[in-house]
Amino acid sequence: MFWSSSITKGRNHVKKARYQVANTHSTNPRDDVDRVIESLGRVLDGQEQHTEELTFLRREIAHERVERLAVAERLDNHLADDN
Repeated sequence: MFWSSSITKGRNHVKKARYQVANTHSTNPRDDVDRVIESLGRVLDGQEQHTEELTFLRREIAHERVERLAVAERLDNHLADDN
């Protein structure tokens, strides 16, 4: 009886382990991982490009702001001179 219980427990453990490691899908997991890594590289490349574009846009916006403030100051000075 003791052996029967131990064998049953062992069998259940083996089933659980097999369930966790069995390849039940049609593709090779290594190939899947390789595809994910390749895709991640493309995502990172795109993110780098977006970072560069955002940096450029921030510089452009800052430059526009400086110009806008300079024009506003000249206009204020011109209006003040007219009074």
